[in-house]
Amino acid sequence: MPLPCRAARPGCPDGPQLLLTLLGVDAKVGRGNWIVPDTISLIIWLIAGITGGFVVGDFLKGRLDPARNAVVGAVGGVIGAQILQLVIPALRGFDTVSIVGQAIGAAASGVALTVVAGAVLGQRRRRRGGSSSK
Repeated sequence: MPLPCRAARPGCPDGPQLLLTLLGVDAKVGRGNWIVPDTISLIIWLIAGITGGFVVGDFLKGRLDPARNAVVGAVGGVIGAQILQLVIPALRGFDTVSIVGQAIGAAASGVALTVVAGAVLGQRRRRRGGSSSK
């Protein structure tokens, strides 16, 4: 595959489109096809997921430490928001309704993944006889 041009002329990819071209992905960025989330959406998903992970971590009574709550919540928030945007296309974009919907979905996904991770780690600790894996 030839490398894309670097000159500023029509048809020459730049920014995210250049990255996708180098990776071999044929997609239009910023024209309704949201392949790569923009930075602000990603920050919203991370904050909402971390918040959800911390909130439910208080109810899990020490199954996960705060750092794990944050990491699992952040991962759940990003994955959940991506899935939610695929299922409900109206949540794509950058208006008030879509941002609030994405934040709620990311928080709920962060909660869900933190609960699942806490249950799995709690079950593993019970099988090992209560020993901690720290």
